Amino acid sequence: MKIGNSGAKGGTSTKTGLVFEKSTSLEDALVAKSYKVSKNKVFHNDVEVAILCGKGKFYTDFLDGFGIEWKKIVTRRLMPDDAIYVPKIKRVTIIEKKYQQTDGSVDEKLQTSGFKLKQYRKLVEGTSIEVKFIYVLNDWFHNPRYKDVLDYIKEVKCDYFFNEIPIEVLGLPK
Repeated sequence: MKIGNSGAKGGTSTKTGLVFEKSTSLEDALVAKSYKVSKNKVFHNDVEVAILCGKGKFYTDFLDGFGIEWKKIVTRRLMPDDAIYVPKIKRVTIIEKKYQQTDGSVDEKLQTSGFKLKQYRKLVEGTSIEVKFIYVLNDWFHNPRYKDVLDYIKEVKCDYFFNEIPIEVLGLPK
């Protein structure tokens, strides 16, 4: 599967990776790995194992389900590209996809990872839910000039992957 418009092939031969494309959703990637998805619920061997809650569903399907009133906690909604909540391990993984082919503002957006993680953690404070924040980046960000910002992402306890995300990072059963 091609990633973005660069012609890079990313993890097309990876057996345990979920390959992300600019127009591909987490749901599509999970279905390609033999998970079933129905009404944002993820099933493995006919057992519900997670809920998908990207974009506005993070509020309606996830936070509302825990009675969390976000407006009382943060001043502005964050809209994750994709998100998945795995109840068995009490973890929500926020996934932001960043694709770039020329210099631009996405470079600076990577520096917001620490702030975003802090905001997501504030939203679930007191619930015992862990928050994991991950960027999925295209090959543009392999450039050595991103070393400092990639190091920063790890320093603030966030993570990043290029073109794909290993399925085990999501905490789903195989």
